[in-house]
Amino acid sequence: MLTAALGLAFGYVYATALEWVVHNLVYHQLGRKLGGAWNFHLKEHHRDTRRGRGVDPAFAERRWLLSSALTAHSREALGLVVVLLLHTPLLLVAPAVFAALAGMAAYYHYCHWKSHADTEWCKRRLPWHWEHHMSPHLDANYCLTSDWFDRLMGTRVRSPECFEEEPARRRAA
Repeated sequence: MLTAALGLAFGYVYATALEWVVHNLVYHQLGRKLGGAWNFHLKEHHRDTRRGRGVDPAFAERRWLLSSALTAHSREALGLVVVLLLHTPLLLVAPAVFAALAGMAAYYHYCHWKSHADTEWCKRRLPWHWEHHMSPHLDANYCLTSDWFDRLMGTRVRSPECFEEEPARRRAA
């Protein structure tokens, strides 16, 4: 029982760290290369989210998996499946770690879909994700499911101004 609890705890920490690494290093650092395989995240997802004031149509569409077009949402879902497949050897040596990783992948997928389909939910439940997309700090707040790893890594940046209905900079204009 203790082994399973420790495996679940380790899996949670590992999944959260992996979330930060993939979002920061792959989607944002490698994603800056125009025409690169990871450029869709910045080029499509961030652009569409800003245009939609938090809503990304690729995430709001309920039939995203049945579409023939590869959207940011379908690419992300495919990436989660690939990450889980790469970790299947854990089933033999640390099944609780794999279970935590699979659970966190499902939770991540749900939270990311919900946050871009329902912006009020995102502002309430995942304010750091709202700030990641709507504040001027693009290279901050990489984690989605929790902000503790961003705080640990020094990449958690609070931007209360992006929660205002009509930001002060627009009122002054």
